[in-house]
Amino acid sequence: MSIDVYLAKLEKVRKANHCSDRWYACCPCHNDKHPSLCITVNNDKILMHCFSCGANGMDVSETIGVQAYELFKQAT
Repeated sequence: MSIDVYLAKLEKVRKANHCSDRWYACCPCHNDKHPSLCITVNNDKILMHCFSCGANGMDVSETIGVQAYELFKQAT
């Protein structure tokens, strides 16, 4: 899945200032008002971690209705 397609499913997405392959967004796994979900592309994989609730890519994918295996295919 393209990172752009995945990011379009999240809210308040912003690109990290210091890293070209990192974004922050509101975590769909809890009532997030400020972006606490970190999304990174690494070796064609989409990796995620929420610094507020601890959700990971599997949790986020399930919440937004994306198959988890899609995180590991052509993320660029």
